Amino acid sequence: MEEPEWLTERQVREVWPSARWVHGTALVHNVRSRSESWNTTTGMASRVYYHADDVRRAASRVAAAPPLRAPSQIPCCLAMVLVITGLIALLFWLL
Repeated sequence: MEEPEWLTERQVREVWPSARWVHGTALVHNVRSRSESWNTTTGMASRVYYHADDVRRAASRVAAAPPLRAPSQIPCCLAMVLVITGLIALLFWLL
């Protein structure tokens, strides 16, 4: 059976079982990727594919490295809350 040239995220997870964030891990290990987008009735949908040879090449390094976590939205939200709180405090101070 012929090996596929491009793998889906699900297939990459089978090769990299320790990877929590596949896309970020692929970026760190210079894995080539391509995306495919299409229109649906509810908007746009997309899927990212990863080059199979690159995924296999990086497999040992991914297994040896600590897993990457996806970025959190908390710092951004926290910064917005602090800015709004500062503006409210400034408003009360001026009054």
